[in-house]
Formats: sequence, structure tokens, C-alpha cells
Amino acid sequence: MENIFAEEFCKVKLTKSQKKIAQYCMDNQFQVCQKTLHEFAEEAGVSEVSVLNFVRKLGYDGFSEFKAEIYSRMMECVNQQEPYSRALEERLRSNRQERTQDTLLEDYLKIAVGNVESSLLQNKQKSFEDIVNLFLHAPRIYVVGMRSLNGVAERLFYGLNYLLDGVAFVHGDPYNLFQLISSAERESVLYLICLPRFCHSDVEICKMAKERGMKLVLLSDTPLSPLAVYADYLLTAEIKSISFFNSMAGLNAIHEYLCAMIAERIGDKASDRWKMIDKYMADFRF
Repeated sequence: MENIFAEEFCKVKLTKSQKKIAQYCMDNQFQVCQKTLHEFAEEAGVSEVSVLNFVRKLGYDGFSEFKAEIYSRMMECVNQQEPYSRALEERLRSNRQERTQDTLLEDYLKIAVGNVESSLLQNKQKSFEDIVNLFLHAPRIYVVGMRSLNGVAERLFYGLNYLLDGVAFVHGDPYNLFQLISSAERESVLYLICLPRFCHSDVEICKMAKERGMKLVLLSDTPLSPLAVYADYLLTAEIKSISFFNSMAGLNAIHEYLCAMIAERIGDKASDRWKMIDKYMADFRF
């Protein structure tokens, strides 16, 4: 995607400090809309006053208006370029056009392996570490997969449930979620998996979770997800496919890595639980 700031910054003459801010925006265009004024200034290495002077020089009344406009432009770019929001038949046609002359299996392997690698490497290691730390200290974790992602969410739930207390799998029905969030404990975690095509109910769920004081961890396909502005922590997965449906290989790789990290962190603490499970399941095994 073309950098959305490029044209914006060419219109004005910037000072040395403002060029520093502009470079930060260019390097972090997907994250800017998720930053507070304090976070933005601190990470850019300038004062908050310098940031305000910068956005006003660009013609905005304040930092909030700057973020809103940039986010709106990013979403326009996504809607124009994002293949996953297309109708299923159009998506299948597009995916077929991008295929090579290899066999279907070879094409699938290339894309699946690429999805796994890209999904794990495009997220910063610190993001994984922060989320693991959040899980370890959360009073309760609600794992939710919207619509067709219920199966992916349930698989993560099983993994986390072997490692942590207070993990719940919630079927991604909006009415069910609204009822759950309304009584959720503050500082509990909503781990939400949501891919295109997005629904208005997805946004309302995020808004309600934030109002309730929950921490929101979002797994989506792009930092430009319309839900990203509500996320405390954001992970992205590559979902390229050779067919009409999104690939789940990258999402599952992220979940397996998170569980592996948690298991590494807690060591033998979960062993008592595993021993009890094995004890009572022994009679059911061949």
C-alpha cells in the first residue's frame, strides 16, 4: 500500500523537529491512529506541543482530528485494495489468477507456508510477550471468534485451558457477547478474532468491552481493521488462499506460538492439572 502520508507532507515546509515527526508517521503509518498524544510524542522523540504544532501546520484543529482523518483515508485504501472483502465468487476468481503453473498442491503449500512465516514475523516479539504477560495476570480471559472463526477460537481455548485458570470460550453470537460483556470483570481480557467481512456489531462489541474496562486483544488480517482503534493489543495474520475462503494457517500458528510461550513461562505450574486430567481420562483410552 502507498504511504498515505507522502502527499500530505509534501504540501508544507517542515522544521527539523517536524521532519522528525513526519518520519515517525511514515515509519508507523498503521499504528498512528492507535496512539495517544503522549505515546505519539514519546515514541517520536519530541514534545506534545511539537506534535500539536505539527498537526496544526497540516491544517488540523488538533491531534484527534488528525488521527480521524488519517484513519478515514487508510480505510478508503483498504476498501479499494483489500481482496478479502470481495464477494466469494470474485475472491475465487482473483485467487485463481494469481496462481502459478504448479499443481494445486504445490500452490497450496507455498501459500500455507508463506502465511505461517509471514504471520509470525510481521508481529513484533514484544507484542507476543506483552499479550502473554496480560494472559498470565488477567482475572479472566474470554476467547471469541466471530462467525466462521469459532473453530479457530475454540482450538485456542483448549490450548489456554490446559495452561491457565479462568479461560472461557464464547460462541461469537453478538447477543450472547453483549450479555457476557455487560457483567465481565474489569481488567478481564476479550481475545477477539475477526476478519473481513466486518459487521457493525463487531464495532459495538469492542466499544462495550472498552466501556466495561476490559482489555481487548484483537487478531485480524491488517492493522487497518476497523476494530484496530479499540484494541489494546493487536496481532495480524496473513490469510491468503488459493480458494474462496480465508486460510487459517497463519492464525493457528500465532495461537500455537502463544501457547508455547505461556508453557515456557509457567514451567511445571500446570503439571498438577495435567496429572488430574490424565488420571480421570485414563479409563477412556485404548
